[in-house]
Amino acid sequence: MKIVLDTNLVFSAILKPRSLISNLIHKPELQFYSPEFLKVEINKYEGKILKLSNYSVEEFENQKFQVFRRIT
Repeated sequence: MKIVLDTNLVFSAILKPRSLISNLIHKPELQFYSPEFLKVEINKYEGKILKLSNYSVEEFENQKFQVFRRIT
């Protein structure tokens, strides 16, 4: 199944790696698509994500990578 993701869903998946949306993003039978602008938006709110999640910069980058690698 092909699914288009918006920034809010990706924001949520990065913030809560054990959430339903995060679990869905990691299902190999699903294909996710999003415009390239998604990366710009997530990077724009990096400070907010770091504050809300208490991630270190390295943890944020790792979580972002885990989500982005599943999105075309």
